Amino acid sequence: MEEMRDFQTEIRRLKEAVAEREQKLLLLEKTVYDAGKDTTRVKLMVCLLVVIGLVILVLHGVASKASMGSVLSPVQWQKNQIPVDLESPEPFWLGSQAPDDSPSEISPECPSQIPPECPSQCSKDSWAHLPLVTGSSHTRSATSLPSDLCRRFTIEKIKSATNDFEKELIVGVGGFGPVYKGRIDDGTTLVAVKRLEISSNQGAKQFDTELEMLTMLRHIHLVSLIGYCEDENEMVLVYEYMPHGTLRDHLYKRNKAFDPPLSWTRRLEICIGAARGLQYLHTGAKHMIIHRDIKTTNILLDENYIAKVSDFGLSKVGPTSASQTHVSTVVKGSFGYLDPEYYRRQVLTEKSDVYSFGVVLFEVLCCRPVKLENFPREEADLVRWVKSNYKNGTVDQIVDADLTADITPVSLEKFCEIAVRCVQDRGTERPPMNDVVWALEFALQLHEAATNKNGVDSLDLPTRGEVGTTTEGEDDLFSTTNDVSACLARDEKSWGVFSEIKEPKAR
Repeated sequence: MEEMRDFQTEIRRLKEAVAEREQKLLLLEKTVYDAGKDTTRVKLMVCLLVVIGLVILVLHGVASKASMGSVLSPVQWQKNQIPVDLESPEPFWLGSQAPDDSPSEISPECPSQIPPECPSQCSKDSWAHLPLVTGSSHTRSATSLPSDLCRRFTIEKIKSATNDFEKELIVGVGGFGPVYKGRIDDGTTLVAVKRLEISSNQGAKQFDTELEMLTMLRHIHLVSLIGYCEDENEMVLVYEYMPHGTLRDHLYKRNKAFDPPLSWTRRLEICIGAARGLQYLHTGAKHMIIHRDIKTTNILLDENYIAKVSDFGLSKVGPTSASQTHVSTVVKGSFGYLDPEYYRRQVLTEKSDVYSFGVVLFEVLCCRPVKLENFPREEADLVRWVKSNYKNGTVDQIVDADLTADITPVSLEKFCEIAVRCVQDRGTERPPMNDVVWALEFALQLHEAATNKNGVDSLDLPTRGEVGTTTEGEDDLFSTTNDVSACLARDEKSWGVFSEIKEPKAR
């Protein structure tokens, strides 16, 4: 009996425990239920706030559009004027293929013409916008440039600026066509007007290339474009007039009775300016620009003898990624200045411009054309002649006679050192333009220091063999075939097969 009572007591205790747990479970369920209701309220509140915010934003946008529609419309119109080529990261002239300007392709035959350039650095006032011409039978969307990049002239404005293309105003003639001296802005701004001849072999491709290049590149040592005209089948580029013409003019065509020769200091300053222009093309733009036609006719001088690189008709964008080292393209350029490695391999790099610039440095030093007729083979070619004298330490035999009383030996040595490095046969051995600029600036500092300290004595060069060396047995492009040599051996009467300038008073 006692065991039965104990059993019943245990059963009551267990029932009480179960009842207590059931009560706790009920309390827990109520708590969870209440919490769920609170969470649902929070979620509903958040969703409501989001919806209210979206409605406010939509209403605000509609109100803004309604109130500012008159302001946005001109901006949208102007954007529509920008060609697709300019809006894309790589305009049409940035492609890896060469533009179709086959008349300027280099072959073992005699080369075709390449147009010269006229410079410009437009004044602030000359950038006032002109209304765009409509209804032209020759207007193409590719040159519908925004008016803040360059001005677009009507053909009537161009004819007014040049007195209806008066022949007496022609200051130069090149492969592109004649260059006229003109005035715009009611005669207040002097300009050079380059007009494409219908019979020109250069064609619209180089017109487009130069137009696109010069509207995207701005530098004190590059020519600046004032504007263009593409109306009534006319294709015209307008630049600032350059009173002192080309570097070539001052080396070979000055009037010795009235025009003094360029001093060594001024020649160095001109070379430094041109080198800085090339340096900007190679390193300062978004993508490297390779000029491909550096020569003395394409280095122009303003009223203060500041050098500006011109003629971008053959320019090409270089490698656009780290994986690229060169651009494969058809060979184009000017004989005498053409990189022999580029000629042989058809592989274009910025070092091709460095080679051409080295030839320009030799011309500045020696004041003689790159090719001479009826001279011994070693003297006929300027590059071979200078390198031979540099190797033998006889630089005094190649310096322009007008410089012998002006140039200082220490400056000459530095100048020759960098010039010879520029024309090495292999591009990897040539310096970048950064180094060229530095070396030329250093040569100028050496000259000024020596002049201020000792005065300018007559030319006294280091002894034979002390002025540097060059590589042996270089593969020379210009000694490959008799046909090529015949084409290269042009004297002054046929000078400028690529950029012929007749009576270039100024550009």
